[in-house]
Amino acid sequence: IVGAKLDKDVVSLSIDEQKKLLYALSQETSPYKNIIYLMLFTGMRVGEVLALKKDSIESFFLILYSPFLLKFFL
Repeated sequence: IVGAKLDKDVVSLSIDEQKKLLYALSQETSPYKNIIYLMLFTGMRVGEVLALKKDSIESFFLILYSPFLLKFFL
């Protein structure tokens, strides 16, 4: 791959950090809240989310099953 940086370490949020982020988002009224939810639940990067266009999504259904989410939201 030309120009790719393959030596970068992948950094992800711990479960505890994800819980804190979900709680903080539940208290937030920012118009960017849904972008952060989309990134958290899909693993999309900022550039990938911002590159989305309405006509690039034919049908968008996201069904999540996670015991963690059930505990958090119930």
